Amino acid sequence: MGKNRVLYITDYCLTPYEKISRAGILCEGEKILGIGGASAFTREPGLEVIEMPDSYAVPGFIDCHIHGAGGFDSSAAFEEGSDIEAMCKVLASHGVTSFLPTMVAAPRKNMLMNVSALASMIEDEHHGAEPSGIHVEGPFFNKLKHGSQQIENIMDIDLGFAKELIAEGKGRIKIMSFAPELEDSDKLIELLLENGVIPSMGHSMATQ
Repeated sequence: MGKNRVLYITDYCLTPYEKISRAGILCEGEKILGIGGASAFTREPGLEVIEMPDSYAVPGFIDCHIHGAGGFDSSAAFEEGSDIEAMCKVLASHGVTSFLPTMVAAPRKNMLMNVSALASMIEDEHHGAEPSGIHVEGPFFNKLKHGSQQIENIMDIDLGFAKELIAEGKGRIKIMSFAPELEDSDKLIELLLENGVIPSMGHSMATQ
């Protein structure tokens, strides 16, 4: 067995199917080779064993709605000096392995610049959690449910503006949240699906 293999021993390992008590996780480099009861692994020469008492091992978390971390604001990515790398590192320290930086409603020009900036940032190499796409939260919401978003930036569905956002996103927009009771929401859904974007309900007065 190669010397770069490591066996981590934890009190529990949570998988999508079961909770394994006194679990072993065998790794080689950055790859997980096997997971199971610790006693199932052969302690061959060269194997490094790391005991991690009082700990749980879980799959990496995926955060699809997060506005910022580490001093980075997902809605101000276009501003000079903005760097998503700090967000990647902070999220990784909390067990997040991938995320969708989520931008809120803003003036049209700012939203277009911001989604373009986020798309460019995502293309770079990152250390920590991986930004896997963009979540555009707004601006097509019900003004009665604007919440913490600025009401002056909330608007009715504008398919032309939606197309501009999608174009500036360069295929990186993965979710768009909007209020489905607004006029033309069916057309917006069609547009989103045609471009590989998941329609998501938010800030809505819909009842059924």
